[in-house]
Amino acid sequence: MENFFSLDGKFFRFINKFTSLIALNFLFIITSLPIITIGVSFYALYQTNLKLSQNTESYIARTYFFFWRKNLKQNTCNDFIYILSN
Repeated sequence: MENFFSLDGKFFRFINKFTSLIALNFLFIITSLPIITIGVSFYALYQTNLKLSQNTESYIARTYFFFWRKNLKQNTCNDFIYILSN
């Protein structure tokens, strides 16, 4: 039982993942408020969640905004083309 509540135990790993997912969803909601950037926000959410599931990332916001900036120009242009074609 003492390993359960240690900082490396299952309980704290679960709480860490859970709070990371809450923070990630909050970032997604904030950055997708303008409808134009919802594609970019979804891409960043997906890539950051993928990194989080592989246990290769510790800074959620930094990774999210890295992927968000990386794909901003390309995805925004694609969104405008899609909107104008319909």
